[in-house]
Amino acid sequence: MAAVGIIDQLYYNNKGVQITVRELTIDEAVCPLPRVETALVRVENPERLKPILCIVSGILLAPLIVGLVLIWVGWSWWRRQEPVYWFVVKTKEGKTLEKRSRSREAIEAMVAALEAALHQQGVLAALAQVVREQRGTVTLNDVCTGTGLSVNQAKDLLDQMVEEGRASAYADPRVPSLRLYEFKPDRG
Repeated sequence: MAAVGIIDQLYYNNKGVQITVRELTIDEAVCPLPRVETALVRVENPERLKPILCIVSGILLAPLIVGLVLIWVGWSWWRRQEPVYWFVVKTKEGKTLEKRSRSREAIEAMVAALEAALHQQGVLAALAQVVREQRGTVTLNDVCTGTGLSVNQAKDLLDQMVEEGRASAYADPRVPSLRLYEFKPDRG
């Protein structure tokens, strides 16, 4: 099995939702990640009026057997009701993508994965800007300054780019202790 590159890293893949640095897919609807404007969790609480009316009716009819049955039905109905959680994503074009679940944890995992992918996409965009500004060859310091990453994070990112063949690393001939990273033209 081949290693997954930073561009193709899968942040989430479950229940019809797939999130990578490139795109978000919800039930066959695909949105490029840079087009995501907002993401939020919406909670739809159950309608409690009908079970309450059933219980109240049962209390009023308690002297009759039907009253006890209505109380039991209303109570059971109340207990079975659960909130519904929605993962809601709005795009810059005004399109809305939604995923429904009864699991709060699943929806929160989707939001966390999308936030992580958006952060990584922002880091990669900042790196691309630094590479353009430096005409294809950067130092560790250039990347730290341009992306806001720590030295260790920037080094890990650059090493991964070298490992994936997106860049090559070599010592500066003028200052042998300085490591340069030369990026190859974008392969799309």
